[in-house]
Amino acid sequence: MLLAPALPSIAADIPYTDSGIDHLWSNSDNWQGSTVPGDNSTGAANWNEGTQLEIPISTNAVCGGFMLGMYGSNNSAVIAGGTLACNWLDIGRSNQNGGNGTLTITSGSATVSGALSIPNQFSSNTDPANIGQGQLYLTGGSISANSIQIGNGQNGAGGGIGSISITGGSLMVN
Repeated sequence: MLLAPALPSIAADIPYTDSGIDHLWSNSDNWQGSTVPGDNSTGAANWNEGTQLEIPISTNAVCGGFMLGMYGSNNSAVIAGGTLACNWLDIGRSNQNGGNGTLTITSGSATVSGALSIPNQFSSNTDPANIGQGQLYLTGGSISANSIQIGNGQNGAGGGIGSISITGGSLMVN
């Protein structure tokens, strides 16, 4: 209880559990506490191993930040006709345990008002065996961001291995 005031961003993050009968963002059974992120002050944290989150047509996903492949986990998300709006997006969020996140956009859009990081690797990641990874596959639709950071292949802050594959759609960076 004493840590919550010291770590406000962690308290605002809602973990994606993938516990529902589907993988949909809009299904409250897929989120811890049955709370779907729905405003720009709440983070969406995908750190459970092997989960896949889906944002289909007519789904408008909103969150403060969206984090895939967190802290040693390997997971993914697909935007297939819906929209995602967030302040920042970490495709791979890697601490000393690594992390591997994948985002695929087949149609629809993602709008990031701040930084798109592929991956976002922290200074605590110093073990080459746990290097963070992030992959963005854009086959349709669009993603726009104010800035982009792609891992430099090293350990530590700003490191990790990031890749972008564009076979359709558009990537727009301010």
